[in-house]
Amino acid sequence: MNRISMLGPTTVTIDGEPRRLTAPKQRAVLAQLALEPGVALTADRLLDEVWGDQIPAGGAKAVAFQITKLRDVLEPERHGEGTLIRTTSGGYALDVDARQIDVHDVASVIEDAGRAIVDDPVKAQYLAEDALAMWRGQPFADVPESASIEEEMRRLGLLQDRAHRLFFEARVALGAHDEVLADIARYVERHPLDEAATALLMRALDSAGRTAEALRAFGALRRRLVEELGIDPSPELGELEMSILTRERAELEA
Repeated sequence: MNRISMLGPTTVTIDGEPRRLTAPKQRAVLAQLALEPGVALTADRLLDEVWGDQIPAGGAKAVAFQITKLRDVLEPERHGEGTLIRTTSGGYALDVDARQIDVHDVASVIEDAGRAIVDDPVKAQYLAEDALAMWRGQPFADVPESASIEEEMRRLGLLQDRAHRLFFEARVALGAHDEVLADIARYVERHPLDEAATALLMRALDSAGRTAEALRAFGALRRRLVEELGIDPSPELGELEMSILTRERAELEA
């Protein structure tokens, strides 16, 4: 089994055996190839992303050298050019299935959780937990910075946020709102303009019988949106506030 993991320090397993990448340039080249598995990246593209403004003389040869060293680590028993890193007329391509690379696999797991959240919150919870467990620290922790890595880290940050929200949503749907209330509140503190997170907090508070706090959470978000962005909450969030208010009034009048 092959596995390339970059949601933390780089780890590589080829045919069930760990491979150790000690050179930063090798990790950087592998990261670029792993971001687009199966796609041939030109030597110029790799030079730009890995070497930046310190491109060596004979740049294409420097790329070829690092590819050779990377192949030596990944497939020391290979014959010819190797099977995992393929040389094409367009450059170099990593022949690994995207689901064997954690930065792609985690997105698929989160999408599966999102599809399950309405009909099967138990499954959604487990999938969200599986996704969150893939993070072993800061993504690309031992890979030199580049524009593509920074862009990928932003994408992964959004995915991690979604995984947290799906986990919270599943727990609330399963009636475990008391167990996650504090975590949701902390999440909202870190993401004060996240309407989906505030909606979760409102539902959890309302389910816990803390209706007044749920309505205050809506009011706090509305003020932040108006003051910082000049917009009102979404109609969906307004409908949630109204449903809570309507039920509260009905209970008071009963």
